[in-house]
Amino acid sequence: MQARRPWLAILLFTGLPFSAQQTGPGLETDQQSSPPVTRARHSTKADEAVPLCPARFEDGLGRDGIADESDQSVIPPKGENVVRPQLPEELRWKYQGKEHSWEIGLRFLTDVNGKPQDICISMSAGYGLDALAAQSILKSTFDPATKDGKPVPFRSDATFHFKIL
Repeated sequence: MQARRPWLAILLFTGLPFSAQQTGPGLETDQQSSPPVTRARHSTKADEAVPLCPARFEDGLGRDGIADESDQSVIPPKGENVVRPQLPEELRWKYQGKEHSWEIGLRFLTDVNGKPQDICISMSAGYGLDALAAQSILKSTFDPATKDGKPVPFRSDATFHFKIL
């Protein structure tokens, strides 16, 4: 019989800059909308401080100068130094010996200097993980998106996966 570790936590981050996954079918863009985002049942006060994303963003390169992946002439931002959040010890111990996972989706704007701002939750997990994911994006740095060689603001998606095995 194989000995089990008391806990093993794995953190995965997808989205910028580690994958080309951007907004896809069913996610919000200028052209489409999705159902309203709701908070996870176990949201903390820190989670509640991060706003929920609207069902539809009313911006775009033609109107507000903000680009997204729907404009094929825009090169998306690239992460220079992306901060990865750590699963809190409290959750590791709470779910010790049980397989469990959480997924957090964020949308944010990178400005012409590559600084992330206007972070909102597109998929909530609660337990303070929404706030941790948002804080990690704020601490990260990006090369700005470009259009025709010039920096442009860009609306990005990031998905954080926390998993305990």
